[in-house]
Amino acid sequence: MSELTSLTLPVWTKFPVTITKIAVTNNQQINKQDQFLTFNYDSLEEVPDSDNSIDDNLNQIFERPKKIYKLPAVFYSPFTGIIKEINVKINDVIDNPAFVIAKIREPCSHSIQFAGLCASCGAIIDDNDNYHKNSITISALENNLKVSLKEAEKSEKKKLLNLISLKKLILVVDLDQTIIHTTVDPTVYKWQNDPSNPNYNVLKDVKSFTLNEDLPFLISRKNNMNKSNKCWYYVKLRPNLKRFLDKISTYYELHIYTMATRSYAKEIAKIIDPDGIYFGDRILSRDESGSLSQKSLTKLFPVDTSMVVIIDDRGDVWDWCPNLIKVIPYDFFIGIGDINSTYLPRQNLLLSPSKRFKEIEQIEEKIMENTQLKISKLINDKPLIDNNENNSKNTTLNNNEINSHDNGNNNNINNIIDNINFYNSNENFNIDKDIISDLEVLKNKEIELERSLSLEVQQNERPLERLQEDLQNLTNSQNIENNDQQNPIEKEIQEKEINGIKEEIRLLYDDDTELESLEKILIKIYNTYYDELKILQPNAFNDIENIIPTMRNEVFKGCYFLFSGIFPTHSDIRDLDTNNWITSFGGEVCRSLTSKVTHLICRNPTTLKARMARHFYKDKVKIVHPDWLFKCVKNWERCDEKEFEFLANDENEIKTSYPVKQADRDLVLDSISESWNGDIDKEIEDFINDSSSDEDDEDGEDEEEAELENKKGARSLVILNGNNKREANDDLQLVGSKKNKTNYDEEESNADDLFAEFEKELDGLIDEDMRS
Repeated sequence: MSELTSLTLPVWTKFPVTITKIAVTNNQQINKQDQFLTFNYDSLEEVPDSDNSIDDNLNQIFERPKKIYKLPAVFYSPFTGIIKEINVKINDVIDNPAFVIAKIREPCSHSIQFAGLCASCGAIIDDNDNYHKNSITISALENNLKVSLKEAEKSEKKKLLNLISLKKLILVVDLDQTIIHTTVDPTVYKWQNDPSNPNYNVLKDVKSFTLNEDLPFLISRKNNMNKSNKCWYYVKLRPNLKRFLDKISTYYELHIYTMATRSYAKEIAKIIDPDGIYFGDRILSRDESGSLSQKSLTKLFPVDTSMVVIIDDRGDVWDWCPNLIKVIPYDFFIGIGDINSTYLPRQNLLLSPSKRFKEIEQIEEKIMENTQLKISKLINDKPLIDNNENNSKNTTLNNNEINSHDNGNNNNINNIIDNINFYNSNENFNIDKDIISDLEVLKNKEIELERSLSLEVQQNERPLERLQEDLQNLTNSQNIENNDQQNPIEKEIQEKEINGIKEEIRLLYDDDTELESLEKILIKIYNTYYDELKILQPNAFNDIENIIPTMRNEVFKGCYFLFSGIFPTHSDIRDLDTNNWITSFGGEVCRSLTSKVTHLICRNPTTLKARMARHFYKDKVKIVHPDWLFKCVKNWERCDEKEFEFLANDENEIKTSYPVKQADRDLVLDSISESWNGDIDKEIEDFINDSSSDEDDEDGEDEEEAELENKKGARSLVILNGNNKREANDDLQLVGSKKNKTNYDEEESNADDLFAEFEKELDGLIDEDMRS
């Protein structure tokens, strides 16, 4: 016998309502769309004019009076069955939308549906039925299969119990830049077949495959009459991936979830799991998920996610859900990024290993910017809807109207779709589904076009080859006359050349160790889950959504971070991924230098913030390199700062305990010698001279800082306020400036004298403030 079905009033009902008539009785057979009851609801309406001579102009000036009217409505049964319980009577007032007005026993609950038909009785299920909107898609691979919420809960509970019996959890694995890195740059093939190339050895294990891609402009083959759409992909596995999968698969059931196409995902699966022993057919791609910009666990587990852990290099696509472990992006192919999410906002990669050569980082940034500009130019005149594809529609949109690089327009499409979906959930509205479908098609075509163009530009521009050439040119042009200023890699090159050995510097390195740290974290989460499960009540479930945040919050608990010289001057760090990441580890990001700050993060220890921190909070604030943050979040533990800390033995000497290893990290020793130069001197001098007129605080000042400015002048304000005009420029790192050494020494000396005088004035102001 089927369970009783609860009946509530429709979602469009304006509560409260008063029952005026009940048209049925207990144990009565009722059919779908039979009248069940009537009720009145309140509606605020304008009072009609009694005098038709009233000037219309007055109606525009004065608001028309309104009155509450009682309006009738009829409720019809949404399905067929026998009424077993009626919980209302005439004149009852209902103000709770969840109130169950009756219970009905259906001849069939239609708990399992396929392609609009009940799998049990064969009845046709109308998608517009209010009741059957509770049905959900339980398998992303089969959108036609739907089950009731109760059936889904029963199915997932059975699965969870089976996992517990096997002592396993679930791990959802992203592909690109999480466990692999892929490019379509033909340079890889060229280097793989050239043993003399410096990158030859690290490319030996790179795999390749081909897919037919829709490349709309065929830039590199514009003179080829046989315009083949075959695209070669080159895949580098993250170091120790096989060992990682072997180990973790004993603790977790593995699933792939990627924003790439299904054909791409299956090819990658053949490479990383040729025998299907890790993932099997548990692959979810964007073809099934229905979204090209967001991921959701409900696509895989619509009811219960308490045993699910996610590893992904992006947190924004998951909306930073508590199940997520954000992985350091695997960036083997320099200048490439994630080829399957080029349409997403670029990530801020502060919490990642420093680049081996800061010059390459700058060139890489420029190449990526130029690539985006070329894509914008190419996409500008490309129709997003092809008239040949849809002859019934005459509309062809130019990308000037909807441009993936125009955030405003792109957001408009998303907002329109969201608003239509919201109103479509209300039965008072009947928005044509074709409108929603057309907008979604437009959005998806826009994304697909940008992705295809990015592949095409990458094939044509060959960024790897350009970066290798630029790196070699930079090395050849460096001045190595003064051995004291050479970094270790320059010395090594010079020594080899002296010995008659000519060696090029390679661009690609394969020393990533992220999976080793990730393996330890996943095993720790696993052990915590099952250790806590032992002390819970029988039949109770633990929850990953509580375990992961609790473990992470301990890492930076009690830490307050201030950044100097890391982000663009006027950027708000609260809008960056770095802030979300630090917050998820229990830390807090500050916007100004106060006594609350515990760590100042910088690459250059001579910025004004760093000097102020050393002078006024010498024993409290630790000044460290960003690689300390990277190491902490990588290992999920607060590491000792000593290895990354900048130390000052006296006011004129700055040292660092952070070592230079093979010159393969973007460390600070090169920039120390050039950062505190004449431009900074002039800026401080201008600030002091013009302090009385400096009132530019972009984000405003709190009352305490305003009072301090009025009392002591703007010169003391620089200590507290991290967002005023002076600080907007204090973090300039002029590492690229080349100066005559004599002039530089003179300027540095002047800077130190000026700063000493500046500090003396500040000390006097603070002493005076304390006396008062």
